[in-house]
Amino acid sequence: MSSWGDASQYGVLTPTELRRIWDAETRKGKDLLKLAPKPVVEAYAALRLARRSEDERRLAEAKQEWEAKLTAFLVSVSSELRSTISSDTFQWQLAEGRQFKGKSTFQPAGTAAVYLLERVLVQQLNALIPGKTSSDRSSAVQQVATSIVDRLPKSVYRSDIRSFYESIPLENLLPRIEAERKIPAEMRSLIRSFLEEYRDIKGDFGVPRGTALGAALAEFYLSPLDVFLRQQDTLLHVRYVDDIVVVVGEIDPSRREAGDDIEALLETELAALGLEVNKDKARRYDIREGAWSGVIEYLGYSITPGSHSAKVLIGPKRMAKLHRRIERAFEVFQASGEESILVDRLRMLTGNTRLRFNKQQAMVGIYFSNRDCSDSRQLQTLDHHLEARLKGVAVSARAREVISAMSFVKGFEERRFHKFSTKRLRQMKGAWDA
Repeated sequence: MSSWGDASQYGVLTPTELRRIWDAETRKGKDLLKLAPKPVVEAYAALRLARRSEDERRLAEAKQEWEAKLTAFLVSVSSELRSTISSDTFQWQLAEGRQFKGKSTFQPAGTAAVYLLERVLVQQLNALIPGKTSSDRSSAVQQVATSIVDRLPKSVYRSDIRSFYESIPLENLLPRIEAERKIPAEMRSLIRSFLEEYRDIKGDFGVPRGTALGAALAEFYLSPLDVFLRQQDTLLHVRYVDDIVVVVGEIDPSRREAGDDIEALLETELAALGLEVNKDKARRYDIREGAWSGVIEYLGYSITPGSHSAKVLIGPKRMAKLHRRIERAFEVFQASGEESILVDRLRMLTGNTRLRFNKQQAMVGIYFSNRDCSDSRQLQTLDHHLEARLKGVAVSARAREVISAMSFVKGFEERRFHKFSTKRLRQMKGAWDA
């Protein structure tokens, strides 16, 4: 390795930079206190109590103590990282975790040093991707829905990549990382060790699914595809991870030559990267006069023709998942008899909640997790399921009254909110994970 001084000029692992990342992650709703030592946790608890009081002096002292404890902790993390990296003793300790949709996920060591370092490297990789087009889920859905409703004849090609994370050839990815001189040598070495630990587990293909750095490496590897698609004469191309939609105009409404061309070109470009289209999920749609046959399934939504605009509904898989969660809530109750957690689980399902440990109050729930749905009447089937399930279970009169007032439709339309502690959220989610 080169000397640590060469990398430190970038300020990538200073306590100030680690604090910036800490704040950015907590704004996303991440509970980083689980990575912190007891004095930091206690200082945060004292700050929360002080915020509830009307004692300005107490609040000022609590803020000062919190800042001091957090700063001291991040200074120690920075020192630890500098020491282990310069001595070449740092290890990611990648380990295989649970299965997700039949694919193995991985996780590195669950320490603050590893967590923050991983996010530093993610930021550096993202900075290398020019004109990054991998959209957030909501904007990707909206772009597709709004691009296909005019009367222009067009073809829509929707596809994804077969076993994307697991198929990336390391023999192609590693040289590209080494060639990126904008990343300090120590950082490139850390990325290499990350991939080598994964290769020791899984072989010469793939990046670790389920990790922040693995996702960033996959984005970096696929960025030439975005460059290629920007150079084509398309009406739209949007990509969310490996889920790709390309919309092209057809000059002759009776033909679909442009769609044929873009489909073939996309397959060729992916092959050059050592990747292949998942033929089982690839779909073509011919849109004429703003209408088409079939349903465009994209990122958990079903997009169909509407009277004046595309209709966006929650997809069948996500709806089935919500139905299963209603069932699980009642199944767990019947096994445990814990009425209060049944009520809370149903509140969480039918409503919305603000995630704690973040300054921007990130929100999730029936509306905020499905905000692109254009017709809330679709949720009536969930209300009917909940009503029918409640009739068949023995609960107290008070619980029955509270649950009877719950509604997926109203939770969506009125954006009803409920507050839960982090501990309670973990308890409630346990029913879905079982």
